[in-house]
Amino acid sequence: MKFQMWYFIQKCLEHLSEYLLHLFRGVFTLRTYYTGWQEFTTAVLRKPDKPSYEVPKAYRPIALLCMIPKVLTVIVAESISHLVEKNTLLPDTHFRGQPGRTMTDAIHYLVGKVKSAWGKKKVTLVLFLDVEGALPNTVTDRLIHNLRKRQIPTAYVKFVEWLLKGRKTKLKFDDFISEFINIMNGIGQGNPLSMLLYVLYNTDLLEALRHLDKDAIGYMVDALVIATVKMLKGMTQALKNFMERRNGGFNWVQDHNSNFKISKVAVMHCQPRARKPSDHPNLVLWLRGRVIKEVESYKYLGVHIDSQLRWRIQENGAIAKATAYILMFCRLTHTKLGIRPRLMRLLYVSVAILKMTYVLDVWYVPPHKKEGMQNNSRSVRVLKSMGNSHAGNHGRAMDLAERLAGHACQSPTSEPDA
Repeated sequence: MKFQMWYFIQKCLEHLSEYLLHLFRGVFTLRTYYTGWQEFTTAVLRKPDKPSYEVPKAYRPIALLCMIPKVLTVIVAESISHLVEKNTLLPDTHFRGQPGRTMTDAIHYLVGKVKSAWGKKKVTLVLFLDVEGALPNTVTDRLIHNLRKRQIPTAYVKFVEWLLKGRKTKLKFDDFISEFINIMNGIGQGNPLSMLLYVLYNTDLLEALRHLDKDAIGYMVDALVIATVKMLKGMTQALKNFMERRNGGFNWVQDHNSNFKISKVAVMHCQPRARKPSDHPNLVLWLRGRVIKEVESYKYLGVHIDSQLRWRIQENGAIAKATAYILMFCRLTHTKLGIRPRLMRLLYVSVAILKMTYVLDVWYVPPHKKEGMQNNSRSVRVLKSMGNSHAGNHGRAMDLAERLAGHACQSPTSEPDA
């Protein structure tokens, strides 16, 4: 029903635009908001492959919002995003929620900082932080305060207040529908403004992290601190003092009704490859009475980053993912019941390649031969593993995919290369 309504609006926009324009203008000129738009249904779905469905975290709530106000919200989101970008209201290292700032940019920034420190024969310490239950725990009054602090126009601040206050929802489990439940806090994840609003909500955390005179990166609920020093000794104590001091990291948690997942908080020491790893008791980081685990690699934004930036774990994951996808495609190429070669190639290009080459520009360097060398260097191993047609099932699957792609290219109805 939701998809049908959105499809209807798109197809009939030419006839509806004038009516929607008067309706949306009335929201701001009359300073009112239709209460019916604040009522919606929340479908509660089971997350797949959970060991037990007796805990709330085994379910995923999906808010089914009215489509008409979502159109207005999209317009407001684009306008606020333009103002934020034009007036530089957010730190340069706050990614997502803004045009032209992606997850890849965040990882490139981190890698660039580490390699720059190595060039100066320094050590980089990275503290990974993860905010738990970010959007549902957002305090509306605190969000309004932060919007005014960032000098967002009053009309938009009032719109956000109307959008988030006075909301009611019904929970739907299978055939059961509850009575209306008042929602006091939180940003709806189906709201087109949700990403941008939360970025504005947690900017104080990023600024607090940067008060340490070190660098910091923010990407929605994932934040990290980058400290570049000559020696690691004493740096962990400085991080502990910062996190626990007034106006520090944990103070932000209390003021914003949020919480760090201590189990996911980790610290990684990125030392130059020629330097031996440090083993010193003063390097142990304690936060809230718990030892923060030191890791050699950490999965950040879906990418396995290792302390030496060798990308072996990420490469192995890409190879395993390629094998799984190609073998699944093999089962779709049955002579009689399988899909047509042209569609097989289209599926391979549009799905498998994107999965195998996820964030390729970060961890993959095209092989090349240095002057005076006989063999290629850089990402030779992963390229051979993906393209070797004699490496068991994986090689046969890749060989089959290549033959299917070639067959589709010769077909007069084949799609152009991606």
